[in-house]
Amino acid sequence: MLNLREVLLNSRQCVSSQQRMERCVLLFPFYAVSPAYSTKTGTPSPKAEEEICERGSRDAFQLIGSLNDKTVPAGLEDSFVSQVQLVRALNSSAFSTIFLATRGSTQRSDIQKEGSQLPPLHMNSEVGVSSSSRPCSVSSAAITSPPLRQQQCIVVKFIELGKEDKKLRELANREIQCHQSCNFFSIPQFYGVYTRRLCPEAPPHPVKNPITAHVLEMEYANNGDLSQEIRLRVKNDYKLFSERNALLIFEQVLLAVDYLHDKGIIHRDIKAGNVFLCSNGLVKLGDFGLSKFTPGDVNEKRNGSFVGTASYITPEMWERKPYGGKADIFSLGVLLYEIFTLRKPFVGKDKNEVRQNILKQEPKIPSHVSPEIASIVLAMLQKEPDLRPSAMDVLLLPLMRNTLASFLKSVIMDGMNDTLRRGREIGNGSVSDNFADSTRQSGEKATVYCRLLSCEREKVLLDLSWVYRRILYKAVTLSSRASQIRLQLSKLNALTRKTSQVLIEGEILKENSGCWKLRHLCLRWATDSTDMSPQQESAHSGVIELILSLKKDSAESTRTCVSSFIDCFEVLERYAMDGAKYVFALLSRTGKTIFFQASSEEERQRWISFCLASIQHNNGLA
Repeated sequence: MLNLREVLLNSRQCVSSQQRMERCVLLFPFYAVSPAYSTKTGTPSPKAEEEICERGSRDAFQLIGSLNDKTVPAGLEDSFVSQVQLVRALNSSAFSTIFLATRGSTQRSDIQKEGSQLPPLHMNSEVGVSSSSRPCSVSSAAITSPPLRQQQCIVVKFIELGKEDKKLRELANREIQCHQSCNFFSIPQFYGVYTRRLCPEAPPHPVKNPITAHVLEMEYANNGDLSQEIRLRVKNDYKLFSERNALLIFEQVLLAVDYLHDKGIIHRDIKAGNVFLCSNGLVKLGDFGLSKFTPGDVNEKRNGSFVGTASYITPEMWERKPYGGKADIFSLGVLLYEIFTLRKPFVGKDKNEVRQNILKQEPKIPSHVSPEIASIVLAMLQKEPDLRPSAMDVLLLPLMRNTLASFLKSVIMDGMNDTLRRGREIGNGSVSDNFADSTRQSGEKATVYCRLLSCEREKVLLDLSWVYRRILYKAVTLSSRASQIRLQLSKLNALTRKTSQVLIEGEILKENSGCWKLRHLCLRWATDSTDMSPQQESAHSGVIELILSLKKDSAESTRTCVSSFIDCFEVLERYAMDGAKYVFALLSRTGKTIFFQASSEEERQRWISFCLASIQHNNGLA
């Protein structure tokens, strides 16, 4: 026999997307149903939708052509606001529907006049959006405007709450709080939230006048989600991602999870369907409907609800044990396996069989998956949560740091490299993995390829600088040798530095134009110059420099301040030129990677330790 909640759930599932759209427009009158929407079929006519999207893109690019990011007049966003038209449903669940929507620009004064005719709508002060309870009209205080080129398409999530749905109300508030707390490039940007109460004109009250609906406006990822991409590849004779592109996808999701865990947020529903793809190459982890905040250490185990998608649910959750952030790591392991194989590691004819396989089965890694990636998958899929790595532990692995360096270079060099946008493989020149093409149905028009706007690129680089500071700190902290060196560097006084003391030097091979060439490498305190002014000398003291020359004491040498670098890491033999052993890399702020080959593992670790400690020391001085 069904309980009341199951009856309610079943009744809500009977509501069509068209009815949800009409309900959303009724409760939030500043939305409108797009002219492309067919009331007979409940879906937009393809031709009309295409015309709207093309017209919107054309208008947006015309505006971009006349107004560069950096030269937009200061009052532009204040004098224009968005009219939002709901185009179609992207996804629907028992309690919410996600719509694709388009925005058009209109003078604010016109909207305000129209808004005076509307029933009052209130900002949701209960979840920290605003303390104001004035009637809602679209304003810069209510909704954050996306970059100009993104303004045409957004996502609108409509959540309708029953009067007695306390649990759903709590989940909705958590989702809004999580969105408001996040500002990271690989998480969809949150533009704002509106709420509707039972009696809009009456004062807010949690019982007498509760919130009955929310609408959340978010960034739209224009190439669908990863589950769609995987399904298309399965239909296309299991066409696998190239290893490089698979790693670039996973890396961005991993960065999002590390960011969330650093803020004390457990996602609890990481899966391919919640990984969204953009035509500019960016990948975003979204849908915070099941997310929750945790006080203190995110990895501390606490009692929690049984939530998630069966194939991704962690063993401890299946066993109803306390869990923490390591539950997300298990789901990440399932996702990584799925990206490389286009299959899930644990399947079954029903949830009980899936549960048994997750609890008892060890995942079988196909032979085409490299040993390095297989070891990451197996580590994240450990049954015991304490044996799983954290997101930062995975980011610290040589393979992931090499992938992150590649991603950084792509962003710096041209906004986003053609690797993900057009499928070009930098390493071997082959062509594969075109997100836009592969997610397109036959006969559909090709997605317009675009580079990152300058503001988008700046945002990615700003977030990556935060990531690299954390990686550097963790790498030094976890290395006893690097920690000791860092401590010694901080204790050295100015007299010692004036002697140009050498920290480490030696003969080493450097990769140059596809060959390994013998060079002399030296790390030392920067030499004080007698012709420096006192101010210059003060700024110069305490700086460590890297000197590269043909031979020791050679007159011809290249001197680089160590603060120009942001990371130093091992390069695995499989990814080194000619499969060379003992290779390590220095990564500069400009995305350039310099490769060196040591004579032994001991020598490689010495160089890495000194470089990491020196980079942290110099960055600490800046």
